[in-house]
Amino acid sequence: MAQESINQRKKSSVFSDLQDKSEAFQKEYIAEVSGKRYIANMKRVPETKWAIIVSQDYDVAFAILYKIQLLFLIITTMIVVGVFIFTRKKMDQIVSAFLSLNQRFSEIANGRFQIRAEKSSFLELNQMADSFNYMAACLQERDARLNEMVRLDTLTGLANRFCFIQWLNEATSTKNTEQFALVFLDLDNFKGINDTYGHWIGDQVLRELAVKLQKVTTEKICLARFGGDEFVFLCKDWNKTKGITWLENLKGLLAEPTKVEEYNFSFEASIGVAIFPDDSKSVDELLKYADLAMYQAKYQGKNNFKFYHHNMMAKLRRKNELEEALKNPQLFNELFLNYQPLYLRETKELRGFEALLRWQSAKLGLVSPAEFIPIAEETGRILEIGSWVLKTAIAKLAEINLEKSDKSLIMSVNISALQLKEFNFAKFVAKELESCIVQPAQLELEITESAVIDSYGEAIAVLNEIRALGIRVALDDFGTGYSSLSYLHHLPIDTIKIDRSLVADIANNNRTQDMFEGIVSLSKKLGLDIVAEGIETQEQIEILNKLRIDFFQGYFLKKPIHEKEIREFYLNLFADE
Repeated sequence: MAQESINQRKKSSVFSDLQDKSEAFQKEYIAEVSGKRYIANMKRVPETKWAIIVSQDYDVAFAILYKIQLLFLIITTMIVVGVFIFTRKKMDQIVSAFLSLNQRFSEIANGRFQIRAEKSSFLELNQMADSFNYMAACLQERDARLNEMVRLDTLTGLANRFCFIQWLNEATSTKNTEQFALVFLDLDNFKGINDTYGHWIGDQVLRELAVKLQKVTTEKICLARFGGDEFVFLCKDWNKTKGITWLENLKGLLAEPTKVEEYNFSFEASIGVAIFPDDSKSVDELLKYADLAMYQAKYQGKNNFKFYHHNMMAKLRRKNELEEALKNPQLFNELFLNYQPLYLRETKELRGFEALLRWQSAKLGLVSPAEFIPIAEETGRILEIGSWVLKTAIAKLAEINLEKSDKSLIMSVNISALQLKEFNFAKFVAKELESCIVQPAQLELEITESAVIDSYGEAIAVLNEIRALGIRVALDDFGTGYSSLSYLHHLPIDTIKIDRSLVADIANNNRTQDMFEGIVSLSKKLGLDIVAEGIETQEQIEILNKLRIDFFQGYFLKKPIHEKEIREFYLNLFADE
């Protein structure tokens, strides 16, 4: 009790000291009494000397505030931690979504267009994912179209060269020992369709032909268009006997008429075959060998098939040598003409000469015209060679005319299909005749059926122009190739020369004699002269005499005469006259 009084006095003393401050500021003050803090406030009672002092233990007064402060701190801390955890989780989700999208972009860049972005719980990211997936779908569709374009021929819808070579690579893999055939097909004379009917019809024809060729395909026979008018087959489980039957069926299928608009087309093809692994295990070599065999079929008359043989490589090398030699600027110093006489059947008098081209190559020796002329035609060199032959033969005829005044002899010169197509060919011939002072009727130009059929309308026009100049035209090698009696009626010709193959068979084959009789009968009615080529026996002479052939030519009568010996020959001949 005493202690409490002491404390109260101390408080009074402290509060008294605060009186002046209280009056000045009238605020609560914190005072310390006996080591304890108090909140004190003093209010004087007006008109008295009394004052009211209110005090409160500091710790007691702020205990609730401490608790509220602590609670606020705890709550704040919990909110901050919660927000951090929530934000971190959301950020992880956002980052994960962006990383996933980035990964999808990388996969798209690597060509995996089937990849799609997964959706998340974020609207904005879902919109990005939808846009990405739409882009990926468009790329996938475009990629599919590009792959189709890469593997398919745009004109026919068949597999293309790239796709076919992939098939070959798979078929020639080291694990495969199964025999298969690579069949290379090239249409004969297809260029004539494009030239005559236009490329639009030509494309239509190729589309229809592709449909037709698919009829001979099976699960083990694959078809592709290699380019242009070339088609290729990959025939698995190849058996030669069955394969030859299949090739014959293929030829028959091509021969069946194909209707395009108002036109009907029948086809012939040259076909080459190479066998895996017998001919080669290399894709490049198989393609080369099949192509080589195809060209061999083409050179041997077309509309046929040939199997590759190693000898063909030697022929290819020989062909390359000839091509290079034909480019030689000295070629025309190596060419020369032989002249084979033609005789009248009835009087055995000389009708004239046929100029025969020969080539004595400094590098290759004597080269047969049957070997180099087809190559010259293929390379276009025949145009220059043909012009040289015409000039030389006409000049030789002019030389003969100087020795024989009646100028009745005929010089017969072979011309190629390319020369017929050459611009102003007829004018060129007329100019040469004029420069050498040779009568047009003394010149006879020989053409083959194949030269005419390749461009029938154009050839007819040129031949009419030539005949209008007074130059004679002969149809050579009649009885081979496309031989048709209808040509005798439609072609503007003066003479037909029956091929040596028919003449050689005339003594042994009654049917050949019957053919001769029919040809002679029709030719006489059309006013055409007839020459029998390649006569080699007296028996042939006797039969041809009975058939009343107009003119004879052949080794039995006279071999071709070298140009250096021709003057001596006709001088002796004219001396006898």
